[in-house]
Amino acid sequence: MVRNGSSYEKIPFRRFELTNLNANINRIRKRIEVLKARRETPPEGWDFEGGRVYMNLEEKRVQIYFDDIPSEEFRQFLHRNLSFRWSTYHGAWQRQISDTAIWAAHRATNRFLAEGA
Repeated sequence: MVRNGSSYEKIPFRRFELTNLNANINRIRKRIEVLKARRETPPEGWDFEGGRVYMNLEEKRVQIYFDDIPSEEFRQFLHRNLSFRWSTYHGAWQRQISDTAIWAAHRATNRFLAEGA
């Protein structure tokens, strides 16, 4: 029970609790809209000089395929800085699909092209 003035009258919700609930409801509604839009227009991969980026929607992975083996320094960059992991099964560097993963794939391909690795 919450004390209301001088009596111990039961108050169902405090004012801040309702405000927080409304904010959470609105946040979740917006997130659902974003997820629906993403499902309707899935991200696409792209080709770059020296390889390609593929969006494997079945396995929910961003995969980077290189024509030749990248330098050791570049592979360390993929692993340590961008959280890509090597998949021997697919023969590609991969990471779970997300907006951040797509950004990381763009960053990796741009750096690969800049280094000429």
